[in-house]
Amino acid sequence: MTVTSRGLLLGLTLSCWACASGGGSGKPAQRAAGTRASGPGGPGIPSIAHHSTPATAALGGRLLGFALDGMGGGAAVDRVRSLELRGELVEQTPDGEIRAGFVERIVFPDRYRRDLTIASTTLSTLVIPEGAFVLGPQGARRLSPKDRARLEKEVMRKPLALLKTRRDQTFMALGGPDGEIDGKRVEQLIVLSGGDSTTAWLDPATGRIVRTDYSVVGGAAGGEHRSEVRYSDSRRAGDLMYPFVSETFQDGTPGPVVCIQAAVVDGPIDRAAFLAPPEAPAGGGQTKPETGERQ
Repeated sequence: MTVTSRGLLLGLTLSCWACASGGGSGKPAQRAAGTRASGPGGPGIPSIAHHSTPATAALGGRLLGFALDGMGGGAAVDRVRSLELRGELVEQTPDGEIRAGFVERIVFPDRYRRDLTIASTTLSTLVIPEGAFVLGPQGARRLSPKDRARLEKEVMRKPLALLKTRRDQTFMALGGPDGEIDGKRVEQLIVLSGGDSTTAWLDPATGRIVRTDYSVVGGAAGGEHRSEVRYSDSRRAGDLMYPFVSETFQDGTPGPVVCIQAAVVDGPIDRAAFLAPPEAPAGGGQTKPETGERQ
């Protein structure tokens, strides 16, 4: 079975394992026209230069506080030490609909694990200080440094993680002109951290993040791509208001839809799930650092 994930956050395990196993990828069907949002600078493109002025910095500070309030407040965000999400990922492909159950765990600041189960087969992605790995029926394979960095950036772009990065020394929040999503006004918050840029679009009534835009460089497809994630259905999770539905797009092409069914804040941590796995022998098919193709 061919599984397409377009290099997006919750589909990354599938694409990494497909590359490691020599699998290909299909192209999912387009969603209805009009699902993408436009900012003042065009669809998904921040409309201001990524440098600070007194005006953009002041607006960014206000919008950052607004976004924190929308998630439950800065104190609630800072108190979170771990987050476990369980639910279902759905993707439309030329071969039909694919559904995968998932368990995603983030232990701040540097541990992440996602397990996807399709037809009783579990594929996992693991990021720990010792390295980043994909795990499947053939064993574990270590990701290249560039793939690890790309995965870490994807994790840190999730709404909770994005707001927690404000404690980083490289963090900067800038404000930009309002945009529009499906005919509704949204406010533009640009987050710069660690040399990376993410644009978060906020609901002006609640401060909740309803969409993020960012560029992705490299991956199996190569080149630079524009990714966006749409968030909705915010619910209470501990002291947080967390989005339980997300829709992913890459260059306007739809990817997985993620539906969270349960969220646990600061629950018990399975330490064994974050141990470095034994790696598959070289004869099993190592991956090239840049392309993910089998050697």
